[in-house]
Amino acid sequence: MKLCKFNFGSIFIVCLVAFYACQHHPPSQSTNILRVQVKHAPDIINAALSRLSVSSFIENTMSLPLAVWNEESMSWLPVLIDDYEPRKTKGGIDFMLHLRPEAQWSDGVSISTQDLMYTLKMGLNPFINQQSWAAYLELITAIQQRNDSLLVTMETPYILADEFIAGLKPYPAHVLDPNHDLKKIPFERFLEGRFSVDEEKILQALASNFNSYGTPENWPSPVSGLFRMEAWAPDQSITLVRTKNRWIDRVDDLRQFFKTNIDTLQYVIIADPQNALHAFTSGGVDVLNTIDQKDSAILSSFWGRVHNVPTLQQFYIAVNHKNPLLGQINIRRALNMAIHRKDLITRLFHGYGQPAYGPIHPDKGYFSARSVDYSPDQARDLLKEAGCVDENNDGILECESRDGVRPLSFHIWTTRSELSRNVATLIKGYWKTIGVDLEIQSSDFRSFLPELQNKTYDFATLALRQNNLLDDPYPLWHSSQSSATGKNYQALANSALDHTLEQLRGAVVPAEQIKYYQEFQQTFDTLTPVFFLVAPDDAVGFRNDINLHWTPQRPGYDLLRSTIDSE
Repeated sequence: MKLCKFNFGSIFIVCLVAFYACQHHPPSQSTNILRVQVKHAPDIINAALSRLSVSSFIENTMSLPLAVWNEESMSWLPVLIDDYEPRKTKGGIDFMLHLRPEAQWSDGVSISTQDLMYTLKMGLNPFINQQSWAAYLELITAIQQRNDSLLVTMETPYILADEFIAGLKPYPAHVLDPNHDLKKIPFERFLEGRFSVDEEKILQALASNFNSYGTPENWPSPVSGLFRMEAWAPDQSITLVRTKNRWIDRVDDLRQFFKTNIDTLQYVIIADPQNALHAFTSGGVDVLNTIDQKDSAILSSFWGRVHNVPTLQQFYIAVNHKNPLLGQINIRRALNMAIHRKDLITRLFHGYGQPAYGPIHPDKGYFSARSVDYSPDQARDLLKEAGCVDENNDGILECESRDGVRPLSFHIWTTRSELSRNVATLIKGYWKTIGVDLEIQSSDFRSFLPELQNKTYDFATLALRQNNLLDDPYPLWHSSQSSATGKNYQALANSALDHTLEQLRGAVVPAEQIKYYQEFQQTFDTLTPVFFLVAPDDAVGFRNDINLHWTPQRPGYDLLRSTIDSE
């Protein structure tokens, strides 16, 4: 961004930069207050109902899960429970959830199985505003309550269910259901989806309160986490303060894991990048989540710096395998080799990002895709092996196919975004050098979605986001998902790949998961069904005295493990 665009004038900016550049220490603070800029206001601070990532960002500081993923040990660390180890049985998979005796709400009340049962049932309450938990909770076939434990059984193991159960954040039943009304309805009723008239009245009454829980008028309280809410100015800021007498401080492994010394967290809502930068340079915020990479020099003059974090997004080109030419592996491999990924990153992402080669994001711990070097010469050799020649000397190769000789001339769909069109434009240039012609067509996604569903396209620029710790690739790549209603837009069909995807989907033991992830990526490398391009990075700006704990999960850092240097 250009300095002259700041509303307080370019001369004033230069003076400020010069002034702060001469200082070698940050502004002093009397307490450990961290002010974090966020782009959007939360929709609601309620894990079962919220749909925005900023809401989850705030929720994670106020509510603790049953278990948290430890990137260092690559294992689950029990938090509210004292052990987390799903066990396979003849009847499916069991989750024994035994609550820690130390675990308690910020009002001093112990966290109990009553809170867990309330949480599981409300997630299936048909009258709450969002049913996002239902797909996971409906996999539960039985729940047995044993004093201070719950035995949760799933008949069909599912790879993402493990993460969902571990990530459950209980609600305070003693506040949201003080009369224990939900206890009167057996869990089996929720699985059947059939309730009596009286039961429906109970569910409607509970849902009415639950749907407003976590709004500016109905703060979430008490909390199980490290911070509680102190102030909420809608569309402006949310202020959290450290909870008193935190129970986790009495548990050694949790105290060492959640090592933050932050006393106050303030989330400041600033959508515009220029205004956000102004807030940082004027001392209004300490962490920027909305920043242009090229502004890092300005931050360094104000005792700050920039760090790149993964977006967990990958751009790729979908390929229609029903096309008689694109159904050939050698042609797909040749096209993939002729993509200059590093050039794409330099020219379109200002050098911030990683080359993407496969369906698993490169920052995931189980990533193992083979890199593909940019090699137009090898691409031409592969096309030659496929019998492709330029018969009429027009620069476009013709190749044998099941429908006879056809030219390597294709169409590619893009959205109307400048980035999507620019990606296609560069791809067009790369492929032209190996004798391939590409015509670009742009529209909104919904307009060309029918072509993807009906497999009447050639190529399309798409994006894949992988926010979960683990991934379930089944919906995108299994042959059963290639119908018009599925998301296998390629019509990809391979029995070995299908088998691996099926095994992976039911794997709940970490060693099995790693094994099948590797098999999946190896088979994907061989087939080259689509062309992955770039895994772009985001940027986070922060002051030099702040030690953010970096993580591959969005937004790229964990505030509960971050610290502020003491003066």
